[in-house]
Amino acid sequence: MRRDVPAARGQVLVIVALGIIVLLAVAGIAIDVGRVMAERRHMQTAADAAALAACQSLKDGAVADEAAALTRARSVAGVNLEGSPSGTTGVMADPAVYEDEDGSGFLDADELVSGVVVSSTSVRVAISGDVETTLARVVGVPTLGVGARARCSLIQEPALPLVVRRYDGPPGPGGSFVDVLATEATSTSGRVDANPLGYDVRTPASLTTKGPLFDIYGLGSKALNSNEFRGFINLDIRDFRDITSRDYFNGAEPGVNENIMKAEQAAYVYSGYPGPGFPAAVQPPTGALQVATLSGHNTGHLVDAFADMYDPGDRIFLAVYDGTVRAIPDFSITPPSRITLPSTTASPTDGSSFTVSRNDQFTGSVELQLLGDEDAPDPADNILPVPGTAAPAAGEMNEPVFNPDNFTFASNEMVRTVGMEDFSTNAVAPGIYTVWVMGESNVPYKGRRHPVPVYVGGATRGFHLLNSTLSASAASYGETVTYTIRVRNDNWLTGGSATEVALSWDPDSLSDCILNPVAPPAGMTVSFSAPSVTPGNGQGTASTMTVDTDGLASGCYMFTVRAHATNSDGQPVTRLANATLYVSSEPTEGEYVEIIGFAAFEVETVGSNTITGRAISPICADPDCAELRMVQRARLIPWS
Repeated sequence: MRRDVPAARGQVLVIVALGIIVLLAVAGIAIDVGRVMAERRHMQTAADAAALAACQSLKDGAVADEAAALTRARSVAGVNLEGSPSGTTGVMADPAVYEDEDGSGFLDADELVSGVVVSSTSVRVAISGDVETTLARVVGVPTLGVGARARCSLIQEPALPLVVRRYDGPPGPGGSFVDVLATEATSTSGRVDANPLGYDVRTPASLTTKGPLFDIYGLGSKALNSNEFRGFINLDIRDFRDITSRDYFNGAEPGVNENIMKAEQAAYVYSGYPGPGFPAAVQPPTGALQVATLSGHNTGHLVDAFADMYDPGDRIFLAVYDGTVRAIPDFSITPPSRITLPSTTASPTDGSSFTVSRNDQFTGSVELQLLGDEDAPDPADNILPVPGTAAPAAGEMNEPVFNPDNFTFASNEMVRTVGMEDFSTNAVAPGIYTVWVMGESNVPYKGRRHPVPVYVGGATRGFHLLNSTLSASAASYGETVTYTIRVRNDNWLTGGSATEVALSWDPDSLSDCILNPVAPPAGMTVSFSAPSVTPGNGQGTASTMTVDTDGLASGCYMFTVRAHATNSDGQPVTRLANATLYVSSEPTEGEYVEIIGFAAFEVETVGSNTITGRAISPICADPDCAELRMVQRARLIPWS
C-alpha cells in the first residue's frame, strides 16, 4: 500500500496544476472581458459624440454639406478615442465596411460595422477595434473584438399641436391679403399662386428678412371660413377622403371625444409631438396630409403651457395650411361677409362674390342656393320666403343668379369664384336680416350652408356673434354641455328704440352634420344664462348657452342660434349662427385641413390669449428641407 502513495500524490499535483491553469485562464478571460467592456464604453462615448457633432454640422449649414459633416464626425471621434483604457486604436473604415448580419444576402444601412455614413438629415458612426489580451493568450485568444455604433437624426422640434394658415385674409389680391410666409415688404403683393408652395411676385421670408407679424394662435388666427378653428392638429386624425376611412395617429383613437383631445393640448406642448411625423407634401394631397380640425378651443390652457416652454425669440417648427377648413363632401364655401342692398331696387343689382373650394378627391358638381330665414318668429324678418329669381313681393327680396351655378371644377382647379347677380328688393323695411348661402353636391353627401347678413336700406347699426364658441361635445349620452355666445357691438348704440339682443335657438333647424333633418327629442333642452344682452365691445357680451343632450343618439348635430333686436334707428337686426354638437362621437365629423407644407417661425410675443410671431423661412414641401434646419434638433435614435 505504501508503494502507491507517491503515485497518488503525483496525480493530485497534476490535478492542482491543471486547476490552476484553468483558474488563471478564467481569471485572464474575466480580466480581458472587463478591459473589452471598458473599451466599448470608451468607443461608445466617441461614437455618440461624433454622430451628434455631424448632425449639428448638418443643422448649422445653409445646405446639407455631407462632406463637412463626415469630416466633423471623424475629427470628434478621433479626439474622444484618445486615452483608450486598453491602448486600442479605434477604426472607422474608409470606405465604410458592412457585414451581412442577418444572412439576407443584402447589405442594409444598419449593418454598418466600421465607418461613417452621412445623409441629408441623419448620421451613422461605427467604430471597430481589437483589444489585445493578456492572460487569455495562454488559452490561445490573442485579441478580442470590440465596437460601438451610434445613429443621430435631425428631428423637427419644437413641435406643437398647431397649424398656421398661410394667408391672413381672403385668397387673392386686395387690401386684407397677406402672405405670412413672404417678407414683410412684399407680403401684401400679388395673389395666391396655383402652386401651394408658390409666391407669385412675393419674396419668401428668411432669417435675415422676416415675414410680417401675425397671430400664430389666438382670435386673429382663425380659419378664413371657420370661427372655431384656430390651428389645432392636436393628437391628430388623418385621411378624410371619405367618411368611413380614417387613420388615427399620436394616441388618438376612434371615438375619442373633443374634451379629451382638448385636455391633451398642454401635455402635447410639454412633451413635444409624439409622432409619427408628417410626410412630405405632394400635389394632389394624400390622406396622410388631411388632418382633423378641433372645433372650439381652450385658449388659456394652451397658451399657459406654451409660455412655460417658450420665450420671445425662440424658433419653432409648424405645419402650414392654406387657411380654409374643408369638410366632407370635400368642398367648402367661404361666404361673403355681407350683402348690401337698397330697400327697393329700380333695376336688378349685383351683390358680393364668394368662393367655393374643393380638395382633389371631390369630382361632383356644386349647386348653389340663397335661402331665407324660414324659422324667423316674425315673418317680416324672412325677406326671402320664396326662393327663385322672379320679381319679389312687397317686403321681400329675390334669390340672385349665381355665376356660375351647378358647376364642376376643372381637373386642376381647386377654387372657384362665384358672383351673385340680379338682386331685386321691393319695399323691404331698412334693417339687418340674415339669409343662408347653401351648396349641395350630387356626390357623395348633401351639402354645407352658412349664414350671411343682408344690410338693407342703409342700415349700419348692428352686432355680430363671430367671437362665440359654437362647438361642444358630450362624452356620454344625456350629458349637459355649454357654449359661450358673445354678442359684439358693430356700430351699435343704446338709447332711442334700441332693445337688448334676445338669444334663442331654432328647434326646427336641428339636423345632422350633413344637413339631414333631425326631430328634437323630448329630453333635449336649450337655455341661456342671459337670454337678453346688450352688445359689448372687445370680445362682446357673453351668455352661456346650456344644452341638455338627453335623447340624442351618438353622432354630430347642427342647429341655429338666433340673436334678434331693434337698433337705435328702430330697425330690426337678426344674426344667425351654426352651432355644432357631438354626442359620444369623435369631434371631427368631416372637418379637416390640408397640410400644404412646413415652415420655421420666430416667437415675438406670448400673451394671455395670443401667440404672435414671424416667419423666418420659406414654405417647404418636405419637413426635412435645408431651410428648416435652424429649428431641427440633433438627437440620438436607435440604431435599427
